[in-house]
Amino acid sequence: MRQEVDLAKAELREEARTFGTGAGLFAAAALAALLALLFVSHALWWGLSNVMDQGWAALIVAVLWALVCGVLASRARTQLRRIRTLARTKRTAQEIPDAVRGR
Repeated sequence: MRQEVDLAKAELREEARTFGTGAGLFAAAALAALLALLFVSHALWWGLSNVMDQGWAALIVAVLWALVCGVLASRARTQLRRIRTLARTKRTAQEIPDAVRGR
């Protein structure tokens, strides 16, 4: 039984690490979106408004940064989907009753 608890702890540590990476990527996506929208988008909008209407320039800038945020969020989602639900612990825990009975 002690081995099962140790196995569960090890699996939880592994899953927590994967979750942390995914959460970190979501945080990076949020930070990148904020910085991009505050600094770069204004400069890009200002530059584009020299050659086209300001409304169209603003729309182009917004679409560009929406794509960047989408890529980062997609990577984070992919990372978080890799989390398994203690598969090894479930499998070995199901074997305990048979082992106790001597099968």
